[in-house]
Amino acid sequence: MLIKPKLMLIEECVYRRMENYHFSDDYYYSAYGYQGEKLFNDTFPLNDHYIQRFNLTMQHYYHHFEVDRLIITGETKYALDVKVHHRKYKNEVEVCRKDGKNIKIPI
Repeated sequence: MLIKPKLMLIEECVYRRMENYHFSDDYYYSAYGYQGEKLFNDTFPLNDHYIQRFNLTMQHYYHHFEVDRLIITGETKYALDVKVHHRKYKNEVEVCRKDGKNIKIPI
């Protein structure tokens, strides 16, 4: 089950209680990521025959990384990392461009 990040829950709680509270930049970054993961989960739902885990922090030697969605089937495992970029990017074969920035298409 996908759960909202603690930062979002805390800031939403503070927002409800304080009249002039403004959300932090970190809140919006977390919200973009959460909304992207939720959209991905809703777009590609799975039935109960598979095991799913969300937001797993893993370690490979001294490097830590997060897997957004881990799907385990009877035959294989899928580790998925969802990337969410707000605004429009222009797709150009191997990269996407926006405002002078490039994002390499991983596929």
